[in-house]
Amino acid sequence: MRSFLLSLTVVVLGCGGRGNTEAVTQPAQFALALPHRVVVHAGETTLVTLIAIGASDAVSFTVSGIPSFASVQENTIRVAPARGDTAGDSTISVTATDGARSDSGTFVLTLANAAPTGLPRIGFAGGYMFDDWPTPSPLESSDAPLAFPALARIDAPADDPDGDPVELLVELRPAGEPMTGAPTQRSGLGKPTGIVLPTLELGRHYALDVWLQDSHGAEGKHVRRADVFREGNEQPWSCDLERLVYPGGYQFLHLTMVVHGVPVFIGSACDSDGDTMQAFAELQPAGAPLTGTPTYSMDVPTNPRWPGYGDVSLRLADVQVGQHYQFSFWLRDAYGRQSIPIVIPDLSRDQ
Repeated sequence: MRSFLLSLTVVVLGCGGRGNTEAVTQPAQFALALPHRVVVHAGETTLVTLIAIGASDAVSFTVSGIPSFASVQENTIRVAPARGDTAGDSTISVTATDGARSDSGTFVLTLANAAPTGLPRIGFAGGYMFDDWPTPSPLESSDAPLAFPALARIDAPADDPDGDPVELLVELRPAGEPMTGAPTQRSGLGKPTGIVLPTLELGRHYALDVWLQDSHGAEGKHVRRADVFREGNEQPWSCDLERLVYPGGYQFLHLTMVVHGVPVFIGSACDSDGDTMQAFAELQPAGAPLTGTPTYSMDVPTNPRWPGYGDVSLRLADVQVGQHYQFSFWLRDAYGRQSIPIVIPDLSRDQ
């Protein structure tokens, strides 16, 4: 945070025209000299002192147009912008009066808006329900190809010299489409906690642009990758504690299970590539072989925050009282890769 005092002097001359700041011993006329622009920053205090040269002790100043973070006392304009004050230009009008003589002029007071800083990093999905993302690596601009081994997340620890809220912006478009500078995803103002990129299609290439922007529109350095693509295809997996739920209770999965009512298979599905998934189950009488042909199926709903993660719920309405069954459950992603089946060799219902 910057915190210091800057003092500027705006001079009223007794000779010459605006902008001449040299001392003149024999003033020919009364004139006001003003700077074209004074630039200030949040966290700094700037004093603009108006001084009459060659005028009498009775000279006075009238100032108008000052922003809310500035004040005037006699011949001093005190400018002290705080974090969050709106950056931009204010036109300040000044009139100097010395008896019957007066002169007026304007100058521009600019509250500068510093761009946010921070280097984006990229990490790829891994671990239980994507909570265990590996340590991200720095993301730098390059024309070299960048392969995504799995679902990718970008974050950027940010700092803003003005203390403005900052958001992380990402533009991701298929190769061949023009990059527009308009984000396709944004983290929202506040601490950029990360953006999970959309699922990349196998065999397709993309262009990527990542940058920080503060609440006043100042942009940090853009990081651009000309060629990003997805390599490989990970199989989906069942990534939560599966269980059978029935009226009045539930059980986690075992090789032999007895349920007390019509069971519902509950679990969660994960795909580190971010692909959409389907869930399948096969129910066969005990002694009959499992065929791999599903008797139950559903599309796994996509979680808006975590692509490639969703909840599964399959109601096994065919489980009859007093009968024994074999049960198998598996997942399939959009490209046909399947999870290892979960099998219950002996499932029965007693009521």
